Amino acid sequence: MSMNAFRYLIVRVQKYSGVSLFFLALLWFSMISCLEIQGQQRSTEVKADFYAEISANRDSIVVGDSCIVSVILYSNLPFESVEQMPRNLQFAKDVRVHLIPTDREQQQVRTSRGVYYALAWQHYRVSRKDMGIIVWPEMQFSAEVGIYQAVEDDFWNFFSFAPTMRLIEKRKVKCKAPKFSLPVVERPKRSTQDILRSGRQVM
Repeated sequence: MSMNAFRYLIVRVQKYSGVSLFFLALLWFSMISCLEIQGQQRSTEVKADFYAEISANRDSIVVGDSCIVSVILYSNLPFESVEQMPRNLQFAKDVRVHLIPTDREQQQVRTSRGVYYALAWQHYRVSRKDMGIIVWPEMQFSAEVGIYQAVEDDFWNFFSFAPTMRLIEKRKVKCKAPKFSLPVVERPKRSTQDILRSGRQVM
């Protein structure tokens, strides 16, 4: 029963029978129960989709230089909590890794799968002293995502541009980060023309 139908019913009942407030309250709670049942039925139809992506701001890095590697989490439902396994990643001894402070605030973005919630989980600054490949350790994530339902309340919605949302269910999901590697190449040698442009004298 919608809010308009409920208001119409109240007017008709008051006009023809002068029903008590107790009966009106009973009708109100009955309507709320019906909405809760409908919300539970809708929640069972929603399938949670959760995945991770790893990317760098460069396709490769030069020996001694560094780049930023980002781990981003995506879900079609809003995040409630996230855990990483293992908590501390183990890299090769010749790889230097520094954690960059990351503001873990989710926002809606458009992806190839549709509009998803994106959470920047962690940014890393990585480098290596010699040539080779930086291989990213295995990462797994466990998350709780929420299913929300709009609360039909004309009084509150009158003073708000957005409807009031109520959490009706939490779901546990897991995903594994894809394999990721970053090549480390030799610094390109400078030509004679490059040296002349820099103002150095060639013997």
